[in-house]
Amino acid sequence: MKILGNKEYALICLPYAGGSSTYYNRWRQFLPPNIEMCIYELAGRGARASEPTIYKNLDDIVKDLFSQMDADNLFCRPYYLFGHSLGALITIKLCDLIRRKEKALPIHLFVSGEGAPIHTREHKKIHMLNDQDFIYELKKLGGITDDFFLFPELQEYYLPILRNDLKIAETAVFDTIIPFDFNLSVLIGKEDVWTSDQIFKWNDYTNGICNFHFFQGGHFYLSNYGKEITHIISHCL
Repeated sequence: MKILGNKEYALICLPYAGGSSTYYNRWRQFLPPNIEMCIYELAGRGARASEPTIYKNLDDIVKDLFSQMDADNLFCRPYYLFGHSLGALITIKLCDLIRRKEKALPIHLFVSGEGAPIHTREHKKIHMLNDQDFIYELKKLGGITDDFFLFPELQEYYLPILRNDLKIAETAVFDTIIPFDFNLSVLIGKEDVWTSDQIFKWNDYTNGICNFHFFQGGHFYLSNYGKEITHIISHCL
């Protein structure tokens, strides 16, 4: 359980494939004093590293996250939701579950590094590659450095998590989702793989305002733009 403070707003940031929500701790220094960063971790990483990775699909992940947030009475306070890559897909499924459970939805949703979850996810299935090609594709995405591959024990631990997360993302099935009433912001690296059609399809997921922010860089553009991203978040108050 995450012990929440008394700040006016909560910001929940969800991780990319193979990542930990603690990645976003570096953004705390840029947040205004009335926004609290709340960390909800997935099994197998961060503070839950000792737990087995039990997720078979996005529904398993969102049920876990919903339970954590509900146990903290998170839905009784205004909050924002941010997700990068796999995290962006999680946010949509999570918001759908929150609505079905008749809990309070986020004030604003921020999705990053991901095209809209239209019915067919037509891109390369990285999770199906052999280890050598799988590692090559991960390096191309920019989420890991050469140093990672100097430590076999890290590969042994993280590669199964990465492969499972990517399988979940690449095989995710999205039924028709009724648009939400909150505003939505889309953040994308200009050199990422998504087409304009996939990016602007995010408009279909909100009845509110959908705005778009483009950054120099590829899939992991956010590593260099923490201050700018938190500025965008704080100005949506």
